[in-house]
Amino acid sequence: MEKNLSILIRKGGVFYGVEGSTPDKIFKSVTEQMDLPVKSDADVIYNALCAREAIMTTAVGNGIALPHARTQVIKNEEDQRVCVVYLKEPIDMKAPDNIKVFVMFIIL
Repeated sequence: MEKNLSILIRKGGVFYGVEGSTPDKIFKSVTEQMDLPVKSDADVIYNALCAREAIMTTAVGNGIALPHARTQVIKNEEDQRVCVVYLKEPIDMKAPDNIKVFVMFIIL
């Protein structure tokens, strides 16, 4: 099934001014606020995002990060989503260009 990015973002939401000095803290804040599909567990999603970030940064450069889990945490394709997260303060996520991250696109 083909997905339009704007549809995925509408499902995931846009979060402004999210506070946190580490990716883990930001993931915690967002997973507690996001509208999740039925049968989805915020703790499972949070842990999956943290586990993936522990392996290697999801920062891609230019102040952008693309956090995602290593395995599919939302099984039903209709429930998949992308959360856009604007940080209150940029954080160092060891990006290849050394620019601090100010926006995340969390892919679920």
